[in-house]
Amino acid sequence: MDKIAIIIFLLIIILIYIYYRINNIFANRYDIVQITKNKYFTQLSYYDLKIRNSISRKEYIKKYINSFIDFSSSEKNKIKEIYNEIYLIHPIFRTLKIKFSKHNNPDIELNFPHTFDNIIILPQHYIDRNNLKHIIIHEYFHCWQRYNKYKCEILFDKLGFKRSQYYSEELLKKYNIYVNLASNPDIELNTDYFYNGKLLKFIYVVRNGFPGVCRDVEIDLLNKTIKDIDFKTNLSQQSQPNEIMAELLSRYFNKSNEYIRSDWLKSINEWIEIINNL
Repeated sequence: MDKIAIIIFLLIIILIYIYYRINNIFANRYDIVQITKNKYFTQLSYYDLKIRNSISRKEYIKKYINSFIDFSSSEKNKIKEIYNEIYLIHPIFRTLKIKFSKHNNPDIELNFPHTFDNIIILPQHYIDRNNLKHIIIHEYFHCWQRYNKYKCEILFDKLGFKRSQYYSEELLKKYNIYVNLASNPDIELNTDYFYNGKLLKFIYVVRNGFPGVCRDVEIDLLNKTIKDIDFKTNLSQQSQPNEIMAELLSRYFNKSNEYIRSDWLKSINEWIEIINNL
């Protein structure tokens, strides 16, 4: 009788865990308020705020908090289904508990999906997209990067990215190069990388006083030249290895390897084998 009681007790615990994992994946207002305490919000520049249609950081924080809305029941079911599918793809997706939130304000982070801590934030218009699974995997890896920096650096090095010892604003000032740097919450603050000796940055192109276009550029500090990045691939963002890694792994685990450069695919396969043994 005691054995039966123990088995029933263990089954109840397992069922509670499964229910908790499936249903406790949606952020609440408290989570969003906590997000706005991130140092990222204190470093938003004049042009960062302007493109977000905000006069001050305080105004943007208030806008950020008030723009979040609840998922509908059908949206929750859709995200749960994708999340559970992703959970089974590879052990790497079972190492971090994530939450989801959504907003309906185009001023929030240029209306792109983004992350803070372990929370994936989706704009309303992304939820009905056919490639939502791809998007969620991409954003999952941005969350994962924050807690696995050493493992990320292994892949960055294999892909050819070299971490800078100095923050770009210091470097650019030293070489008298002036650009308007664009902020991205998915990128580690005050961290920069070189590729083939060129500094990689995400910048605003300012026209008539407004930052209307963003560019991924490589900056040759010695020759003072700025060019668009071209890694011979169709990545949407190419200025930082964090974005490149998230996009490459999203394609990799979605079995879209034909869209990955052959040398980078080889590096990813080697990296997967390494982290499987760590």
